[in-house]
Amino acid sequence: MVIASIVLVLFLGLYLSTDPRLYTELFLSFFDAPLRRRMERLLDAMASALRWWFLGQFIAMGVVGVITAIGLLIIGAPMAISLSLLAAL
Repeated sequence: MVIASIVLVLFLGLYLSTDPRLYTELFLSFFDAPLRRRMERLLDAMASALRWWFLGQFIAMGVVGVITAIGLLIIGAPMAISLSLLAAL
């Protein structure tokens, strides 16, 4: 059941990401003209905030990976790099 859910989410994510503007326009067509402009601005603001959040997450993941690698290399732990990659992910 879990594997089917993961496959479904990945498939839908790939399918919907091929032409996101089509789905955005379809969503905006539910609103009348004055509200449509407001909703478009809201969607743009949400997309911008999400992009910055993703960037922050990637930076934090990289910092965790680097600090873990340094610490594990200092103490001489086996498989330090692979463990730090796992920590970063």
